[in-house]
Amino acid sequence: LANATTPTATFTAPVTGGSYTLQFQLRISDRPTGGLISTAAVVVNVTGNLPPIARLVCPAQVNELGHVLLDGSTSSDPNGGPLTYQWTQLQGSPGIAVGGEAGNNVQFNAPLLTTGQDGLLEFQLKVTDTSGLFDLATSMTLINDVTAPVITVPANIIAEATSAAG
Repeated sequence: LANATTPTATFTAPVTGGSYTLQFQLRISDRPTGGLISTAAVVVNVTGNLPPIARLVCPAQVNELGHVLLDGSTSSDPNGGPLTYQWTQLQGSPGIAVGGEAGNNVQFNAPLLTTGQDGLLEFQLKVTDTSGLFDLATSMTLINDVTAPVITVPANIIAEATSAAG
């Protein structure tokens, strides 16, 4: 308790992660020594707000054109409050448009992979409670390239041999 002998005493509530009650005794006198004295109980209720817990579940692998569910529905707020959800693709190709999604899950069909796309995608879920506390969860999904390769060969090639070796 800081400034306990002044009209404005202050304290910093201990961080315990939960709700609790603190009780203080306020004593007032009309002079420094002796005189009239009055006391009153002061009760301070401290409610702790814990950050939410983000949980993200998604398939480890999916074939091209397969259904993908990024599921954040088991995310929770220990204080029982509502959550907001923000989705981001952190890395990988092809790019999947998840940034505009605001619900607790995102669904899409895995696209066909093209040249130069590795199909290894990393997604992030950010859950935020009403007081602005947040938590992050990430997960990776691999899109399996199951499309048969297409090989294009030119029409018949005719060439004259210019030596005995061919």
